[in-house]
Amino acid sequence: MKVTSIKPGVTAMLLLALFSCKKPGSIQQSDPDATALSKQTTASNFPALVPSETVSVDFNVDQGAMTYRASGLLAGLVPIVNASPPDYLVVPTKPQFHRVKMSYLGPLKPRHDALGLTTILVLSDDWGYHRGSWPGDGGNWTEYDTFLTNEYNQAISYGYADNKLHFDIWNEADGIQFWDPAGARAVTNATAAMIDTNRRRFCETYVHAFKKLKALAANLGRQIVIEGPSLSIIKYKNPVVPDIIDYPFFSRWLDSAKANTALPDYLAWHFPGSSNTLTAKTPSQEIDDVRGMYAARGLAAPLIIINEFISNVGTSLHANPGKVGWLAAQHERAGIVGSVHAQFSGPENQMDNMIFRENNEWKRKGEWWWFMKYGNITGHKVSTTPSANIDLIAGKDVDSSLAKIVLGNRSGLTGPIAVQLNNLDKSYAMEGKGVFVTIEKIPWANGGEVTKTDTVLQGTYTVSASHQLTLVFDWGTDARDSYAITLGSKHQSTIYEAESLAIDSYSSGDVVRVFADPAASGGAGSIIDDNAIGDFVSYTIPTVGPGTYYVSAKVKRYSSRGIFQFKAGITGAGGSDIGAPYDEYNPTPEYIDANLGKWKVGTSTTKYFKFTVTGANASSADPFKYGLAFDYFTFTKIAP
Repeated sequence: MKVTSIKPGVTAMLLLALFSCKKPGSIQQSDPDATALSKQTTASNFPALVPSETVSVDFNVDQGAMTYRASGLLAGLVPIVNASPPDYLVVPTKPQFHRVKMSYLGPLKPRHDALGLTTILVLSDDWGYHRGSWPGDGGNWTEYDTFLTNEYNQAISYGYADNKLHFDIWNEADGIQFWDPAGARAVTNATAAMIDTNRRRFCETYVHAFKKLKALAANLGRQIVIEGPSLSIIKYKNPVVPDIIDYPFFSRWLDSAKANTALPDYLAWHFPGSSNTLTAKTPSQEIDDVRGMYAARGLAAPLIIINEFISNVGTSLHANPGKVGWLAAQHERAGIVGSVHAQFSGPENQMDNMIFRENNEWKRKGEWWWFMKYGNITGHKVSTTPSANIDLIAGKDVDSSLAKIVLGNRSGLTGPIAVQLNNLDKSYAMEGKGVFVTIEKIPWANGGEVTKTDTVLQGTYTVSASHQLTLVFDWGTDARDSYAITLGSKHQSTIYEAESLAIDSYSSGDVVRVFADPAASGGAGSIIDDNAIGDFVSYTIPTVGPGTYYVSAKVKRYSSRGIFQFKAGITGAGGSDIGAPYDEYNPTPEYIDANLGKWKVGTSTTKYFKFTVTGANASSADPFKYGLAFDYFTFTKIAP
């Protein structure tokens, strides 16, 4: 069977495990092959795919309300007329944090409040990174103290609530040029003494700023929230320095902050999982390492914000939906407070390079679509298990009866993958013993405009008796793409048992009989004993309202079955063909979900499903090599 929604070059398959029977229905005649029927249904209506990796979702493990930990912006909203992205592009991505410099703070206050954002102020942007002296040069902190006082007073003058404004003391202090202005500007020119001096000077600056800011707030009877140390790569080992420990700069800072009672309210750093000279770890592994470093010092687990997590410099090409999806899923998995997407690229290319302006029109990139799909996960997050290259975020929503999943790719996998869904009865998305599935591809498109996602699979599928379903689909040839899965429909599906439907007089006259089978839904199904090409039958479907529906049929495949073409319409003659011809032949009995395609209905009247025999498999056996068998039909409304 060819499913009309599958794009060229993309194949998909659903592997379905054992399913249980529904209540028995009225039986008129038995089917001679019923006793031989296996209750296992396979997916032979799709080409077989062998996944190289499997990820899973467990809908029975509720992890609390969705908080969108991975959605934040770095200077993505700008106070420039006609340059700041409109709300219709911002709101769907559910940003939680906005990291900015002082000049943005006042003009953006109304918008930050309206969006419910927590604002992170980067103080070092105003101090400057290439001055002729470092803040405490020669032990004189006067100039820096004046700077901190002015920055703090100006910041609070805009009226931000204390808990909605974070103060970030220094951005990426591991840059050697910041602390040795008269010395080396690059690591290759550094000496061990320089690096040691740089680290000491930053630790002194951080502690001094921390205490000064806390005192300024206390003098006004206010609270202040401080982030730090905002190092760029905390696992970095400088080749010049014979460090014998991992995280040398971070360890030194942490010891200094602890000794001086200057631990930040939120521990923050950049690009977890990045490493220059050490074996790279995943972001979640690095975050676990840092928590372990706190624990080893007798410190409580820190609240963590990753205040930059995207890099598009050199070979670190993260700015694509596949990689950003993987990084975001890692942050959700690590249970941090939040993180900030960071691809600042000027006022005419905002929201961290997820969108851009061209001919005065806003256009979306693939990353925007990933964050939109992430933002569309409502309700509660549920447990997931990643593979080596694929990570995912999943949630379920009792109010919408939908479950949603977004996936990301570490950049190491193409081809087929499997997504195992466990405890689907707890997902709110099942209807009866089935679930409506939509899989969408979010293309990278070489970093250009992406106008829509591509539906690569859609249909209703039977869930096993143990409430499992495994989706196997082809990621394709580009790991920079990503995928989103929706389970359920905004509209309830309607199921019609084939054995209960009337046969319209507009049929070819062949015998239509009800067969008994405990493996069938309702304990029975409908068989048409067609005996020639061109034979047809029309089932009468009760009133169906206007809208666009996805239609599937549970068919019983067997060794004496034909090939049919499906039509639906307002008379028994049917309308236009829907989908491609479907072959019901199989050497052994099996029930299968035949997803027939989309059907648009314009009126609220009785409708008709017409099935016409177009041929038979060469292996199909007489006497009814052209026969057809149906268990039930499912309508799922997908659009008004």
